[in-house]
Amino acid sequence: MSADYDPVGGWYIEDWLTAAEAAEVATKWRRWLTAGASAVTVSTIRSWVARGHLKVTGLDERGTQLFKRKDLARAEHATRGRALRLAGLPEDLLQRRIQAARAAQDRDEKQEG
Repeated sequence: MSADYDPVGGWYIEDWLTAAEAAEVATKWRRWLTAGASAVTVSTIRSWVARGHLKVTGLDERGTQLFKRKDLARAEHATRGRALRLAGLPEDLLQRRIQAARAAQDRDEKQEG
């Protein structure tokens, strides 16, 4: 696996997404982070573009805007704090979830070894 592959999400960083696909992917990320309390809509994607958080990196044969996953991840990260506040969740929630996942992985490795 290359460094550009996310084994959890099962995608390559250079995948191209339409606004609808980007909203679906970002919603999966946000729902994981917020235990289902937050979602990203196509309108949100368009707002991120208008506000400069997300850049359009291509057009398909019909002129539909396309986005790279790595740019989507940057936009999601840049807007995460506000989204968490609006959902009534602590802004350090991601760090807590990562720490919990690492602790679970360490436990699993100890049990296997």
